[in-house]
Amino acid sequence: MFAPLFFHSPILLFMKKTLTLLIALFLCFSITAQTTKTMTWGGKQRQYLEYIPDSYDPSIPTPVIFGFHGVGKTMNYFFEVSKFYNIADEHGWILICPQALDYRVLNLYNMGSTWNAGVSASVGALHDVLQENVDDPGLVFAILDDLIAHYNIDEGAIFCTGVSMGGFMSNRMAIEHGDRIKAIASVNGTIGNELTSTTPVRHISTMHIHGTADDTITYNNAGFPLLGNHISLGLGAEATVEWWRSFNQCSETPVYTSYPDLMADGKTFEKFLYEDGIDGTKTAFIKTTNGHHEWYSTPANDIDYATEIYNFFASCLETPTVAADSLPTVTTDTITNLLSTSATCGGEVTSDGGSPVTARGVCWRTLHNPTLAYSHYTTDGNGTGAFTSSLTGLTPNTTYYVRAYATNSMGTAYGQEVSFTTPCDTMTVTITISGATTFCEGDSTTLTASGATTYAWNTTDNVAEIIVTETGTYIVTGMNQYGCSATDSVTVTVVERPSVTISGDTDVEQGESTTLSVEENPDWTYLWNTGDTTPSITVTPEETTTYNIIVANGLCDSEALATVTVTDTVPTDTTSTDTIPTDTIGIIHYETAHLQIYPNPTNGIVTLQLTPETCPLSPEIQIFDIYGQRLQVISVTGERTQIDLSHYAAGVYVVKVVKDGKSVAIGKVIKE
Repeated sequence: MFAPLFFHSPILLFMKKTLTLLIALFLCFSITAQTTKTMTWGGKQRQYLEYIPDSYDPSIPTPVIFGFHGVGKTMNYFFEVSKFYNIADEHGWILICPQALDYRVLNLYNMGSTWNAGVSASVGALHDVLQENVDDPGLVFAILDDLIAHYNIDEGAIFCTGVSMGGFMSNRMAIEHGDRIKAIASVNGTIGNELTSTTPVRHISTMHIHGTADDTITYNNAGFPLLGNHISLGLGAEATVEWWRSFNQCSETPVYTSYPDLMADGKTFEKFLYEDGIDGTKTAFIKTTNGHHEWYSTPANDIDYATEIYNFFASCLETPTVAADSLPTVTTDTITNLLSTSATCGGEVTSDGGSPVTARGVCWRTLHNPTLAYSHYTTDGNGTGAFTSSLTGLTPNTTYYVRAYATNSMGTAYGQEVSFTTPCDTMTVTITISGATTFCEGDSTTLTASGATTYAWNTTDNVAEIIVTETGTYIVTGMNQYGCSATDSVTVTVVERPSVTISGDTDVEQGESTTLSVEENPDWTYLWNTGDTTPSITVTPEETTTYNIIVANGLCDSEALATVTVTDTVPTDTTSTDTIPTDTIGIIHYETAHLQIYPNPTNGIVTLQLTPETCPLSPEIQIFDIYGQRLQVISVTGERTQIDLSHYAAGVYVVKVVKDGKSVAIGKVIKE
């Protein structure tokens, strides 16, 4: 009854926290040589853990182990789980744990950190080679070169190991780079399906460890589940072992070891060692019955994977190395006849290594260390001697790496790496600009560039079409999908329009004529709305009339207007007075003998008062502006009539009382 209380007591909680802190401090102080480093490789920032143990002796050439983590994991995870730092501490070996880059397989599923390990995935018609364009092997050798520059490295003792996808990566390193890698060991990762038909560059010792109950990289067919499908990634566990045993020509009968089943972990461990391969190579297999997709180690399990792998690596150092003359010796020529899509290279096989050279040529790709796998290559005869190779199908403006190769019964050897960059000079980046190059002021033109993928104008525009409104030279640089560029330019001129002003008398009395004129220029054409095509016209308008002319200089035209105002002479058959009296009640009005107008001035409604003598005549009232144009006619029905001047402009207007065509009264009204 006291147990629950004890386990939740403050004392126990304090003890648990203290123990956790002590463990963390122990790990920090016990792994003092672990350093995270960064390197730019393939245009990306890459990280790796470098572990130089205190037991490292700079006076002794030192082996190096590269450890590759699994999919979605990290370099720190592999470092801790594998416990290879214990091996490094005990034996003075250097441990390197690189970090992979993230990847989304088939653009559907984010796998997280993934190696370019020769693995592909297919779902229906979709096929994806994982991280195909990432040069992970090149990263390994860049790290190795840095180690060689700073430490005493035994270049004949470089090893690779890894778990899951890191195991696939180890197999790729063995297949393609056995000339620099001494041996590899993979845990739960086999040979990727992109590499199963590739001939390794050299016979190399390998170890494979796999659990029979692995449901991530399955024991029989190396697959994993994805979106309801089972994706096969490569060979099964036993098929991988047989692939290497057969290539190395090891004995068909293994040396068998059954590990004592001491721990109650439900697993048993067996080792099958195939020896006596070419150049002393061996192929080892540890089968973990009921083992899952995990890394097993003591004391929880019967064996320790890291220890088994180290023992295997160490045994490989005891094996005589491949004789220097077992592989051919080949050199790579320099590049000649370099064009945008082709080049000439070649090489020379200076030694056949003791057995006939059956194939030779060059291989190339856009990443370092090209091999016959993942590369384009030529086949240029056999035997020793010089040969010439034609590289075709190249991409313009691209950097390539090329190596000569030669193959005999012992494997394939490569010459030194040569790099080159294809030019753009023969590419069809023919930029052209279309559009009108002259236009009238006030208008615009559209310039359109074509022949490239992207465009950059000297106007700072980055589109194919620009609208131009000013005179000037317009330059565009076009770039195609390969990064090749070309430039074109065009000069645009804005043409001025004719300057047109109509001169002449625009105020005439009815019946008078006036001459309207514009500037005369022999290069211009003229068109009046009267139909005349001369610079000057003479008109006799009966009423106020607007005249316009269009003048063109061949490309551009201008228009001008002039209004001729016709004044109708105001009748003077009655006498009017200019006196504007003010009556006793303050109404301003204007009057003659027969007409009173008030208020005057007015801003709208005005009253016209006829005398008793005028009203019986039943006259009409006519309103004129000061130019004599009649504006309004009103029939009189009584002595008093109102008219609305609010819609007229401010000014002086003439009011006439007319009977039988004669004025019987006349007055003026001021509109404010």
